[in-house]
Amino acid sequence: VTLRRTYWFKAAAVIGSTFWLNALQAIASQSVPFPQLQQDLVSLQRSGLIHERAFVPDLGMEYAFDSSLIREVAYESLLSTQRVAYHLQVAEYLEDIVFREGKKLYFNTLAHHYRLAGDTKRELFYTLQAAERAQSIYANTEALHYYTRAVELLNTLETQVLNGYQKYAILTQKFEALNGRRAVNYLMGNIEAGVADARALL
Repeated sequence: VTLRRTYWFKAAAVIGSTFWLNALQAIASQSVPFPQLQQDLVSLQRSGLIHERAFVPDLGMEYAFDSSLIREVAYESLLSTQRVAYHLQVAEYLEDIVFREGKKLYFNTLAHHYRLAGDTKRELFYTLQAAERAQSIYANTEALHYYTRAVELLNTLETQVLNGYQKYAILTQKFEALNGRRAVNYLMGNIEAGVADARALL
């Protein structure tokens, strides 16, 4: 039982400082029934390791770690191959919800998990989506962060392209990312950075 709860605890650490019951079930061993998972989470709460926050539609009960340090230790105790596999499972689970329910709120979370899963192309897609969403709600600092990350990813991909069509597609996305970052820089008063992005566009 203790080993099983440790397993849940480590898997939850991959999801993040907060995690959801349904997402945890999605990456958990199918040999453990759902009611058993719920009981084990109650035990972890009684041990003072996690606590409930609120019910989230489609994701189930949301939990949070009581200690960021303990969560970090649990995360680092996993083998790198396990972490990559879990991050990919979490991303694919959330991706299904995002497309089915239109939950744009999770674009940044998807970008994060695909980054740690090593899927550069899907990280890029959701990074651009997260940047555009942040810009649309005037979360300028967040938008700047994601546009900058998108440019970094596109620069990396540009060095790996094999044909002209791929290069054209990358340059098109790079134009969009730079143009978005230029607009955000101007809004934030970062005039020199905005001018630099405008020159890069030309």
